[in-house]
Amino acid sequence: MLLLLTYWLPDNQVPEGGSAKILTPSEPASVETQTVRATPGPPSCLSDLSIRPKSGAELGGRHRGGLGKLRVENGTGSDAVAVFVDVSTDVARRAIFIRAGESGSITSVPIGNYRLRFQLGSDWLSERRFCQVSGTSEFDETFDFQEIKSDRGTNYSTYEVTLHAVLLGTAKTHQVSNSVFELPDP
Repeated sequence: MLLLLTYWLPDNQVPEGGSAKILTPSEPASVETQTVRATPGPPSCLSDLSIRPKSGAELGGRHRGGLGKLRVENGTGSDAVAVFVDVSTDVARRAIFIRAGESGSITSVPIGNYRLRFQLGSDWLSERRFCQVSGTSEFDETFDFQEIKSDRGTNYSTYEVTLHAVLLGTAKTHQVSNSVFELPDP
């Protein structure tokens, strides 16, 4: 791969902090070429690939069928993705997008024990990742979703969490490697 960079300056203009030699028609111009080898990496973050789902938009997972509900409030300055991970299998089951300063919910959560992992960042890309990741964290305690039938109906689990610190909050989180953050299949 050959990368060619060309800079055009108006006549007699020098870039700030730089220097330039003004060629007269009688002086030959010299041309230098340089070959740059590109190494494969993640695709660049082009603005036309950036999307911003609504808060609560599902980003994958078909693990439904229960009565449980989790409401996630994102009081941070970054967008977030919250992922339910099944404790027994370590498989990502459900994921939602939550815009900065908004909240979203995961509904129809089946009986089970889940970890809640979340990633903060900006510029969500169509390839299902943040262009700029601010960090990945996980709640210390797991979320145990239960459904208990009685004569009066079914009692089921609902949880509310915030991704930002709150006064008298009881939930604790810890940072995890960005590499462990996975979304469920779409």
